[in-house]
Amino acid sequence: HLIGKYHNPPAKVAVMYSGRTDRLCGFPWEGFPGDDFGLPGALWVRMQIENRIPFPRDIILDNDFQRGNADKYRVIIDGGAVIMEEATVGRIEEWVRKGGIFVSAVPTGRHTPEVKDAWSFARLSGYRINAGGRGGKLSAVPGQQIFTGDAWTNAVNAHGAPLQQLAADCRTLLVWHDGTPAAGMRKVGNGYVITVPTNVKGMLDDVLRWSGNYTERLRAPGCFPVQYASNNGLYRIFVLWADKVKSPTNTSFVIPGIAAPAVMRNIVTGTLISGVPAQNAMTFNDIAVDRNDIHAYLAPRGEITCAPLDWFNLQRDWWQGT
Repeated sequence: HLIGKYHNPPAKVAVMYSGRTDRLCGFPWEGFPGDDFGLPGALWVRMQIENRIPFPRDIILDNDFQRGNADKYRVIIDGGAVIMEEATVGRIEEWVRKGGIFVSAVPTGRHTPEVKDAWSFARLSGYRINAGGRGGKLSAVPGQQIFTGDAWTNAVNAHGAPLQQLAADCRTLLVWHDGTPAAGMRKVGNGYVITVPTNVKGMLDDVLRWSGNYTERLRAPGCFPVQYASNNGLYRIFVLWADKVKSPTNTSFVIPGIAAPAVMRNIVTGTLISGVPAQNAMTFNDIAVDRNDIHAYLAPRGEITCAPLDWFNLQRDWWQGT
């Protein structure tokens, strides 16, 4: 019913892969212990980043800055560019100066292809990530505006890497128990470079909220919910995958936001289900699911005048590389 008829909605947030890092430090080298490349754990961090930030979000490569493909994103999170050429640092700087927000969640630019521990990206971020990890208590610096949720009322347990501040115009956001910087930011032109090499659930959500690019998550206990867009621009498509359900049960599907649909149509059966409004969201109760079930629903997008242009843009983007 859906094959070839839907796509991910446009995203303002992207996770950046590094093709060069993957080629030089990928299989079989990532299986070796030690910190010679700074890569052990970086690939794992990338998967965590992808899983923890809400949809919609895209995947790009580091050379997309050269192609101009990065220009449409507001926030780009580095997912493993441990090796980076100086030219790439320069292109990222140009993008940031125009208003982009670049988030370094790994030892970004620790090496160049020719020089180990060159730290070429540090001239842009203003921080060098010290080798080796540490665990302990992490606290938010008073007055900073990013990590302000209830989770930061008290110190939290964390594991990550301490930072060495290299530029005077950097602002520390989080500190370890001994006062060593754990996360920081630097304003560059009209944008920011944020360095957060620590593994705390919800940190990237805080960054996205601060930037104004956070999308509230769909919720369905026991299921993995995702939203897509129909290729004709007329419908939103909501899919539930019962990946955590072990036996037949009922779940509730919560769609947040004032634009949440009140009624959806089951794509397979054609039956309509109605939602119940509550707390700026619409809840669809008593959806019967079994282990690994997939349910898909159509909801009118309500922007029919935009559909022709959206369809045209979709086709253009698909075929621009041919």
